[in-house]
Amino acid sequence: VTEMAAGHGFGKPYRVELPIRSYVGYSTSNQVDWPFYSWERKWDGARRTILEDFTAPKAFADDLYDTTEETREFLPLSCHLFVLIGGQRTGSNVHQDPKWSSAWNTVLCGRKRWVLFPPSTPPELIGALGD
Repeated sequence: VTEMAAGHGFGKPYRVELPIRSYVGYSTSNQVDWPFYSWERKWDGARRTILEDFTAPKAFADDLYDTTEETREFLPLSCHLFVLIGGQRTGSNVHQDPKWSSAWNTVLCGRKRWVLFPPSTPPELIGALGD
């Protein structure tokens, strides 16, 4: 686990290094309204081998970010390869994914709930923050 941010999405995430068992202990015992969730987006060194355990579904196999170095330079802040870990009550506020992203998501255990609104829904009607 290398980055943590508050579930409400405000503020910049901060980098921490802690064993996954420490996060699991926190996530199974806290009683706060907006618990922290963590994500990993640094896939170098020993962590690189974790990626060998996963493959994108065939429909998503072509990855724009892998096409050329110029593409990666044009989209320098992309978070195109990451794993999020969260316990009960973690999640995000209503938002539109940034940086031209489109992602596939999978749940390894538990469940994830999605709420989708038509694009014409006014942000203020659903409590969205900004654009």
